Parts: sequence; structure tokens; C-alpha cells
Amino acid sequence: MAEEFRRWKVGDAWITRIVEIGPMFMPPQGLFPASTREQVKARAWLQPCFADADGQINLSFQCFLIEAGGRRILVDTCIGDNKRLAQEAFSGRVTQFLGTLGRAGAGPDQIDTVLCTHLHFDHVGWNTRLVDGAWVPTFPKARYLFARDEVAFALEGALEAGDESVAESIRPILDAGLADLVATDHRICAEVRFEPTPGHTPGHVSVVVESGGAQAIISGDAFHHPLQLAHPDMASSFCEDAALGEATRRRLFASIAGQPVLLIGSHFCEPSAGLVSADGDGWRLEPVWAESLAGPTPLERAPPFAAADSRAEQGGR
Repeated sequence: MAEEFRRWKVGDAWITRIVEIGPMFMPPQGLFPASTREQVKARAWLQPCFADADGQINLSFQCFLIEAGGRRILVDTCIGDNKRLAQEAFSGRVTQFLGTLGRAGAGPDQIDTVLCTHLHFDHVGWNTRLVDGAWVPTFPKARYLFARDEVAFALEGALEAGDESVAESIRPILDAGLADLVATDHRICAEVRFEPTPGHTPGHVSVVVESGGAQAIISGDAFHHPLQLAHPDMASSFCEDAALGEATRRRLFASIAGQPVLLIGSHFCEPSAGLVSADGDGWRLEPVWAESLAGPTPLERAPPFAAADSRAEQGGR
């Protein structure tokens, strides 16, 4: 079971991870059609955090609260309640996640900015909630920042039968006048900016947090699992442009390998974050645990980082 909250300090900024679902275990080919369990087993560093001894991988569905420069920014909004989705396991869920967001400091009246790395259903669900039969913005005091190219793709793209995520989670924000359509390199404030990471979708972005000489990157779905550090050519079954996605991953991993840059995977299970290092013809992730404030951890090589365990009430995950 994942911790309900986990927090990292990046310079003067805080990043809080808030788990909606996870961990979920599956054979790797359930996400990466060209993969095998043997490829997972061959990378011993994936265990026990990111895979099990049988070669299954794990995933989480989570969002992130950034507190920086006096702002409270929510990155992605998970799956949501009462959504009509093609994936039966996620459709029509009714949970207590809105309460979880509130306990984490990301309640409906606490957020001034919502960022979506891209507009797939599992990153936009809590943009809205169902009130008296209508979809209304969950965060009415916030501006919702969407990459302009991503909105065009979402509105024009064909969804799977049964997926109403555009109608339920995106159009109500546009119709309410709460959306700002921005470039894929948009800067939100001095500490937070978008980084273009296309491939999974055309307008996909990752979110960079920079403060006090420290840096962290929230990946979105530029990659889904640490296995892709070892195999950057491994595309998920949900990627629009596999070749572009591979180029994006290689560029990103090469740019931060050996650097004190905290990489936070939007679907990575505990501990969800780590430092990237070169490993043969690929890369690997050295986990950074939020409760590791002292002792021989990767944090010692990155003094601007600190971490704090926020063991708030455990949810039902």
C-alpha cells in the first residue's frame, strides 16, 4: 500500500504526491506490447520498488501539489468520480479522493492553478465533479493551464467508444472560462515551468520545478515506468508517436543523468522519485525516499534537496 502523501523539498518549494490508485501490478506487455517479463527481471534494480520477482511491473495513479512562490499548483487531476470511460476498471468510480485532496492541502478552494501535462482521462478527471447532474469545475478559484497544441489534439482526436472524458472533464473548464491555453514552454511562475516532451501526445509537457539551486521534473506520461530508462525505445500502447516519444526520453534522460535532478514519475509507485544515472547503453533510477532525511542516500549527492515524510491518515489504498 502506498503512502497517502509523500513530500519532497526542492530548494524553497515543496512537492506533495497524492495517490488516487496504486500500486497496481500487471505483466509488462499489458502496457508495453513489445516487452517481456525477462526484460524486467534482467534489471535487478527495478526490484522491489518498481517490479516484483515474477517480472510484473507496477503503476500508480496520482497527482502532485506544488507549493512555490506563494502559489498552490495542482499537477494533473487523476481519474475522478462518476466518469464514463472506456476502461471498465476506472469507469463510474465513487471514492473519497476529494477528501484526500483536502487533507493534502489541495481542496477545491485551496488551489489557484491546475496544470495538465496532457489530456488523457487519467490526468484530467478531477478537473470537474458531478453536482446536481452537471459537470462543474472542482477548483473554481483556479486557472487551468492547458497546452494549446494538446487542447487542439484532444478536441479533434477520436476517443475510444465509451470515453466521455472530453465532454466531462475538459469542455466544462473551457465553457466556464477558466482555461488558459498556453505554449508548451510556458512559465507559470519563477519556480515552475513547462518542458515540451512530445510523443505520448503531440502537446505533452513535463513540469519543471526550480528553486534554490535545486531542480525536479514531474514527467507526466513522457514515460510510464522506470523500465523505460533501461529501454527508452519501449513505447506504451497509448503513445501517439512512438519514434518521437523515444527521442524525447533519450533527450531527457541524457540531460539529467548524473545530475542532482529529482525525477518524479507520474505513474511511478513508491517512492515515485529518484536520480537518473547511466547504466550500460541505457539508464537506471536510484530511488529517493521522502523519509530519507539523513543517512547514506542519494540525497547526499544533491544537497539542495530535502525530503519529509507526510504520513497523514492512511486512505483505503
